[in-house]
Amino acid sequence: MEENNQIETNNQVEEIKQTKKKRDFVDTFLNITLILCFFIGLLVIVPSFFPYESEYIYNYLKGIKEEEIKIKNKNEYYLEDDFNFVQNTNNFYPKNYEELLNILHTFINSGEKEFSFYCQKDYKDCTKDAKKLIKNEKTKVTDEIYQFNHPYNDFDKIYLSTVESTGKITFRVDKKYTEEQIKAANRKADELFKILYKENDTIENNIKRIHDYLIENTEYDKDKRAFIKEESKDDSIYASDTAYGTLLEGKAICSGYTDAMFLFLERMNLKQYRVSGVRHIWNAVEIDGVWYHLDLTWDDARYTNGKTFTSYKYFLVDSETLLKNDSKTHTFKPGIWTEFDAQ
Repeated sequence: MEENNQIETNNQVEEIKQTKKKRDFVDTFLNITLILCFFIGLLVIVPSFFPYESEYIYNYLKGIKEEEIKIKNKNEYYLEDDFNFVQNTNNFYPKNYEELLNILHTFINSGEKEFSFYCQKDYKDCTKDAKKLIKNEKTKVTDEIYQFNHPYNDFDKIYLSTVESTGKITFRVDKKYTEEQIKAANRKADELFKILYKENDTIENNIKRIHDYLIENTEYDKDKRAFIKEESKDDSIYASDTAYGTLLEGKAICSGYTDAMFLFLERMNLKQYRVSGVRHIWNAVEIDGVWYHLDLTWDDARYTNGKTFTSYKYFLVDSETLLKNDSKTHTFKPGIWTEFDAQ
């Protein structure tokens, strides 16, 4: 009898132990569930009310550190030069529009195809300003940023995506030049540079020889021009909006002339950029501390009046002379190419 009572007691004790284990398991499961719900709430509920505060929660959970946000690869066409309007930057946490502008410039200048970064919480209009940089919500960047990089780092389209809850911004581009076009244009530019550039001659004379060669060996592509002006579909078979079209195909529109000249000014180690007016673009170059305009398109008389001679009305001229010669197409936005302002 006593033995049976002992067995029953042991069974009761074991049952109590098992019940406690189950209760402990349930309590642990519930605690884990509550913790998970808490973090899910931070990622889902908090952003709805405090979008920029959630940036830090998101970054913490993802293990994102400030030093990890950087341009990983800069190609060989990255330009080290800074300008009054935009500068290269290593700060990829913008606090204002100017810092955002420099980030976009540095990204385009690097030759990367995609780049992501994060707005600071105090910069409330960051994503809004990023969208403003895309012209008319199309896949083209504004003139404020496009002309300060190497032509080989140009793009046909730029895409913007934002995550409001984290302040994350991503830019992605479709490149304008193919690798084959770059290689071919570089070979031709190197070949011509050896012929046209005279080391003992002046900078102005060397530029003039290159200016004359490009005009004399290039025909303006009227079919491409009509397409750019949205007057017709693109009937041109040439890459005339690139240096490749100018140097290898002998066909160009204004961007083709400009990109080709850029390659030669680069080989002369001159500081330069491109300037855009009303549906037009041309070169600007610094010589001995003074900036000059250089427009091969309008110096090609076959384009301006159909005659076969080379003009010099737009050859290394200051802004006053440029606008005196033509104030419509060559009027450019103030506050951007300000290197000319102090002259």
